[in-house]
Formats: sequence, structure tokens, C-alpha cells
Amino acid sequence: MQPSIFKYLDYRQYLKDFLAHKRETSPTFSLEQLGRRTGCLTKSHISLIVSGKRALTTKRATALGVALGMNSKEIAYYHKLIQFNQAKDPTEKEHFLSEMMSQLGRSMGENMSVKSYQVLEEWHGLAIKELARLPGFDPNPHMISARLKGLLSPHEAKRATKLLLDAGMLKVLDDGAVVGSDHTFRSSDEINSIAIRRYHKSCLDLAKKVIETEPVQDREFGSVNVLIKPDDVPKLKELIKTFREQVLSLSPTESVKDAKVTQVNIQMFQVSH
Repeated sequence: MQPSIFKYLDYRQYLKDFLAHKRETSPTFSLEQLGRRTGCLTKSHISLIVSGKRALTTKRATALGVALGMNSKEIAYYHKLIQFNQAKDPTEKEHFLSEMMSQLGRSMGENMSVKSYQVLEEWHGLAIKELARLPGFDPNPHMISARLKGLLSPHEAKRATKLLLDAGMLKVLDDGAVVGSDHTFRSSDEINSIAIRRYHKSCLDLAKKVIETEPVQDREFGSVNVLIKPDDVPKLKELIKTFREQVLSLSPTESVKDAKVTQVNIQMFQVSH
């Protein structure tokens, strides 16, 4: 089957897969033939573009898209994909990714990397995934909102639950129960870095709310100012990573009735009843 551009977050990988498909299905296909159809690219140009040794200009991108048989919607997404891949600034990358997601529309389901990314747009996606580990988890959006102390609306809970199911992070059992799956966040390193940045921003926004509403016994916010030598920064990062692993080791591997979803960002607070 011919690869769909909407499944890709790397235009060069799409080109590689498309060219491989054409070679398998069309004995007469060649890069020379493709180059002639573009009217502005040679075999060597296309090879350099696919290998990442040359960037694609807007004019040549359009010509190549038409030569590949793309329709107008596919070409529009393809242009944003190229801009996303060739952007250097993280904020610029996030901007183009957002535009790509808008253009995907009904084709969103084809792109699992985008589905996974959407889960991390807000803090509550992974909180709901943890909530689903509790016995008797009720996927009703109003119940999820109530369990998470009204920190998200039922509408947000419904959207997040659907995203988790679509991304394979929640699953429906034969008896209709919804539980957490073993699937983890799946995407490219490029998308991971953007998603993780968005997730941490969302968690920081949540912390600003919680510090005003949660009782002291259910939260811990701490800060320390200390002189650190440049050579010791890696050691400090390692201490934080070790602490994070120690926190994770406290999480029960089996369902525990009285467990509460707890977010730890050095500051710690409970987000579920």
C-alpha cells in the first residue's frame, strides 16, 4: 500500500518509503523519471534531499509533491511538515507542529505520534492513565473530573480519555472495563522533546493552582538557593534523576484501593481524592 503523508512527522522518511514503494510496484519507475516530472529536480538533487544533505525550497517542494501525485490537502500538510523538520528554533517547531495538527483534521487518527503528543498537551492525560490503575475505575468524564478534584472539566476528561484510548495508553477489556495498558509514550525524539516541554509547562501551571487550594499536609513545595560549580551540575542532575527513580519505586505494581494519584515535581501534591 502506498504510504500516506499524514502518518509521518519526517518528510524525508516519507520520501524514502514512497520511493521504496514505487520501486516495488512499478518496474519502470526511476529517480530520473521523477526528476523530469518535477521540471526542476535531478536524480542527484532528489537523492541529496532524501539523505538529508540538501533542504527543500517551497518551489521545489511543491513541484516534487505534484510529481508524487499529492492532492492539495496532502501538499499543504507536506509543506508544514518540511517547515517543521527544517526549523531550528524549538518555539518555531512547536508552531509548525500545531499547524500540522490543524491540517490533519480527520486524518489525525493515522498519525500515532501526534496522538501520543496530544496526550501530553495537558497534565491530566497521564493523571487519568494512573487513575485507571485503581480498582473500579469509572471512565465517566464527570466521575474523572470529580476524582481529580475538579481540576479539569468533564469535557477535558472526555477528550483526554479518548486520546488515551486512541494512543493505546488505555484499553477496554472484554467486560467493558477501562484499564491502563502497558503502552508508553511513542514518538520520535523530536516530538518527544516538544511534548515533554509542553507537559512540564502544564504541570507548572497546575502547581500554581494547587499551592492556593491544597492543605499543607497534602502537598510539599520546597526551594533552595545554593552555589553550584559548573562541574557539579551533572552531579545535581543525577541526584534529581535518582530521586525520581526512588519515587517511582514507591508506586505499587498492583491495584491498591486507597492509593491516590500524586504528582511529584520536587514540589509534591495530590491531584485525586
